[in-house]
Amino acid sequence: DSISVQLLENQDTVSGNLPKQKHGFRLGGDSGAAQVTRRYILAAFFHSTSQVSPWIDSLNFLSPDLHECNWHKNYTRSNFPFGDFDPVGVFCEDKVDGNILLDDYQYPVEFMQVNIRIVNDMNGPLPPEIGYLMDCRSLMLENHLR
Repeated sequence: DSISVQLLENQDTVSGNLPKQKHGFRLGGDSGAAQVTRRYILAAFFHSTSQVSPWIDSLNFLSPDLHECNWHKNYTRSNFPFGDFDPVGVFCEDKVDGNILLDDYQYPVEFMQVNIRIVNDMNGPLPPEIGYLMDCRSLMLENHLR
């Protein structure tokens, strides 16, 4: 998988850390193996569920300059049962209230959600790797019957 190879090639050989983000917020890269593992599993999920045709919206999946907890887009919909704000994709929380941008050393990922409740033309099986996404507490998929 090219994203995993890219991450491993850019890993600091002394600390094992991934490089800081090139632009925007400082979103992570300090977790080493934990982050590489999460990104690999999420990349397997993305590729496995787009076998027949690509997703309609990539939701920032596989963005090399974003922490995997920012592989989402924020939607606002008045019919959403839990409030108007609905982040779609991968988002995370830690001990601080609310969704935040993460640095895995200062704020370890403790609660990851994968929420894809939009029509996004997902197809193909869920990969077995998804079971190893230890930080994931919620996997919500809707509107993907094929």
